[in-house]
Amino acid sequence: MFLLVGCSNDEKETDLCSNSNFTCIPDNNFEQALINLGYDTVLDDYVTTANINTVTNLFIQNKGITNLTGIEGFTALTTLNCGYNLLTNLD
Repeated sequence: MFLLVGCSNDEKETDLCSNSNFTCIPDNNFEQALINLGYDTVLDDYVTTANINTVTNLFIQNKGITNLTGIEGFTALTTLNCGYNLLTNLD
């Protein structure tokens, strides 16, 4: 008899998102924009916080983004251009 124990992707994502070394980016279009800008490498719903916490300017306009969850990881951000996306609020 075998007992296989593991974690689902959701559990893994939750663990990484509760770790201060990572910032959750659940919107695939937002994360893809970060990949295109060189701040991330894999579309996996999180980014290494050290890659974004010194960014001062972020230009992510017209990318189809609906959710900016994770923007709080950009602690040095002074300029954000996120116009022409599908955002309904910015919190």
